[in-house]
Amino acid sequence: MGILRQDPMGRAVLAQGRKVGSGPVLDRSRGPSATPHLPNLRRLREAKPDRYMALLRRAWPDIRAALDSGHTLKHICGRLNADGISIAYPTFRTAVGRLRRERRSAAPP
Repeated sequence: MGILRQDPMGRAVLAQGRKVGSGPVLDRSRGPSATPHLPNLRRLREAKPDRYMALLRRAWPDIRAALDSGHTLKHICGRLNADGISIAYPTFRTAVGRLRRERRSAAPP
């Protein structure tokens, strides 16, 4: 019987007749509470997300501020398109409704 290990894709596979290490070891030389150096993960914070809902969630404070100051959804959608977030107005309208419902359900009673 073999030993289970993870292949490079993260799937469990059977290693026949040999012992396998437990996987990557984190550098704990800086102490248990030290934040690990994760430059690739940190770069994701600044990168533009692929999904339009992620883009709109990131822009939601600005969208809400524009709505609160009296601008229309159509006008805001046009500005988003001008800024490089190409989204159709019906899709934007649906997404804003979804974001409003998410915020309402997340708000404490």
